[in-house]
Amino acid sequence: MLMIPEYHGVCDVESMFRYYFTTLTNKVCSLLEFKNLPDHVDDKFLKSTLVLEGKICFTQFNQNVYALDGNIGGEPNCYKEPTLFIIANPVLGSKEVKIRHKDGSNSVDGLDGILVGLTPMDLELPKAIHGGLYRLIYNYAGLLADNLVSLNCAQINSRVQVAYVGDTEALANTAEKVLKDLYNGKPYKVLQQDILNKLTISPVAASGANTTIVSLIEAHAQIVSDFYSELGISYNSNRKRQYVGQAEAAMDTGMLGLNIDTIINTIKDGIDRVNELFGTSIEVNVDENAFESEFNADIADTDNVDGIIDRADDTIKDVVPDDEDEKEAAEDVSK
Repeated sequence: MLMIPEYHGVCDVESMFRYYFTTLTNKVCSLLEFKNLPDHVDDKFLKSTLVLEGKICFTQFNQNVYALDGNIGGEPNCYKEPTLFIIANPVLGSKEVKIRHKDGSNSVDGLDGILVGLTPMDLELPKAIHGGLYRLIYNYAGLLADNLVSLNCAQINSRVQVAYVGDTEALANTAEKVLKDLYNGKPYKVLQQDILNKLTISPVAASGANTTIVSLIEAHAQIVSDFYSELGISYNSNRKRQYVGQAEAAMDTGMLGLNIDTIINTIKDGIDRVNELFGTSIEVNVDENAFESEFNADIADTDNVDGIIDRADDTIKDVVPDDEDEKEAAEDVSK
């Protein structure tokens, strides 16, 4: 049987932040699809580590291929890149994995493992610095949590229209019960006449409460839209269809396409090297329905905006008869 919890409001910023951080992380992880993973590689750990830390190391323990987290280290190569990846796993043990040659060679021969990154910069960041999409998810989870709490507070404040002022504790307790009932959604409260005579009632409802609520709802949708746009995902939260010029559309598509290409190409480059070193056949794909390289589905057609068809390029026939037409018309009249 489904147990429905007791409702205590949504004004807990910490719990709402944790909810949105988990939700946004899951949404990003769901965009990555790995196929033909070795038996000892955990799909969920692989995705979450890539997304939140920016890198993960494929190496062998007991002749089995694993994908594990750790930290970069060792002497730098000729390009000042770290050559080792230090793993300290409580079950498998510790290991210094050689991930690069000191001479800068791209050959996988002689390597102990391959470091796969979400972006090229993530491959160089130490564990102490959050890589991947951690900071992006953190920031937007905070914005969504704060906005939702503000929305809930605005809704509550719009219900409480008056404040009661009493001289005694008994009157204060009575006023507290009245306000609590209003807060819980009860539309009215019956009071004795002598209590009303001893209470001072002051209006407290802020003007423009409905406008504030609408603005917060729109802000929530805009924050979600901005988050997806940062990832290069086409997401249209506009409730009103708007015309976007071709130049603006091309600019947005180019900016977002760069982000998508960087993430996908970096992961695939790393996976190709893993397959080369360990003889695996791992594949990585991205949900094409989530990532769109063009905004054709979200941008109003330049020839049809809000149902108005652009006829600017249509051929307009000359309605003024030329000399030949006039002659033919004159002959018909004379007949």
